[in-house]
Amino acid sequence: VEKITPTITEKLTVSASGKPWEYRATGGDKFDDTNGNGVFDATWMAGFGTGRAAAGVSDDTWVRAVVLKQGNTKIAMVSIDCIGWMYEEVVRTRAQLTAEGVDVSYVMIAATHVHETRDTMGIWGVDDATSGLDKKYNEFIRNQTVKAIKAALAGAERVNATFGTIMVDGHLAGSDPKG
Repeated sequence: VEKITPTITEKLTVSASGKPWEYRATGGDKFDDTNGNGVFDATWMAGFGTGRAAAGVSDDTWVRAVVLKQGNTKIAMVSIDCIGWMYEEVVRTRAQLTAEGVDVSYVMIAATHVHETRDTMGIWGVDDATSGLDKKYNEFIRNQTVKAIKAALAGAERVNATFGTIMVDGHLAGSDPKG
């Protein structure tokens, strides 16, 4: 498990809408301008509309990885605690693993689809026309993903896995042609 909790550097102090998370650049809102550039450099929250500035951190977000191996085949399964992880990011993550010489046959990545973390897809920014994506944060997630996969490989233990099936109404579960 690798932590990916973003650092919240600037916070909304007054929201003209009365909603403590809602920022609108059109006026009335105030924020901590910690870097002095006059721009609200918020950590934009994913989902449920634009203009949702993070006010703090309740729980850490993370990357978790497990590697399954049989013979020479190694499959890394990764879960990222974020709204979504675009295919281009999966490709970049795989390329980074290859560049760093990490020996895995295949990497599959899924997101938890949490709406209370940073925008990793570029859909939820300050407004509908502005991306909330922070490329450096996504790079950080990729680095932490590679680190999690390396840790899973290093900590691998021999196990025996068994699989089973059951019949439901005369069909294997999930295979009924009538749905």
